Amino acid sequence: MSTYDVVVVGAGPAGCAAALNVLRLRPSASVLLLDAAAFPRDKTCGDGVAAEVFDLLDELGATGVRTLGVAAPRLRLRTPAGRVVHRTARRPNRVVPRRELDAALVDAAVAAGAQLRRHRVRTVVPRGDRVLVDDVAARVVIGADGANSVVRRALGAPARAAVVDGGGDPRVRPGGRRAGDAVDRVRRRRRPGLRLVVPDRERRRQRRLRRVRRARRREPGVAAGAAGRSAARPGTRPGHAARAPPPTVDRAPVPARRTGAAGR
Repeated sequence: MSTYDVVVVGAGPAGCAAALNVLRLRPSASVLLLDAAAFPRDKTCGDGVAAEVFDLLDELGATGVRTLGVAAPRLRLRTPAGRVVHRTARRPNRVVPRRELDAALVDAAVAAGAQLRRHRVRTVVPRGDRVLVDDVAARVVIGADGANSVVRRALGAPARAAVVDGGGDPRVRPGGRRAGDAVDRVRRRRRPGLRLVVPDRERRRQRRLRRVRRARRREPGVAAGAAGRSAARPGTRPGHAARAPPPTVDRAPVPARRTGAAGR
């Protein structure tokens, strides 16, 4: 049985960055990258890479990534209310297809000294001062195998972390039904989007906010006001109060949780 200093499960951007950083700090380390896919491979993604990311990749030794894709010097944001903001970025971002980005990062990791093996990991079992990853032993295992992480399950963590659905609508509730999907519960339909891993305290705060909103709707004064508005609104049946729209809360974006199993 082969033994490595570090085994990285998942050779996406997170896994390759981890392997590159290990070899930057300790060039003599033996590092194995395991991934079920053969590279180059494509992946559904928005393909946008912020300018600051290339600075980090340069520090890790992946200097050839900076020239991939096409430059995107301007950003355009549209809110659910229809407001549009577009500005020239301080530094141009780039649009790099994942087929090119991931393959370049894998090549950089291999050039730095990592070994790449195509293999779908089934089991991760701690044993003494080693961790058995199927038929490979490792002193350290890094889980970068995505939302359905085998390493996460082996650690006893939940199979799915707390999520906030994307789409930009503050009324969309947490809890997508499938990795890669964002469920717009206002319009009752699925749409593709990103899912952000958020701290548990933020999830609890959102639940408290929803309970406060529901309690306010049940208050007599609020119910009477809603009934009065529905009576004055054409097309509303008598005795049926129109539901008031939920209040909009402006808050800063929630920082992503740092976990041992990073998304690919």
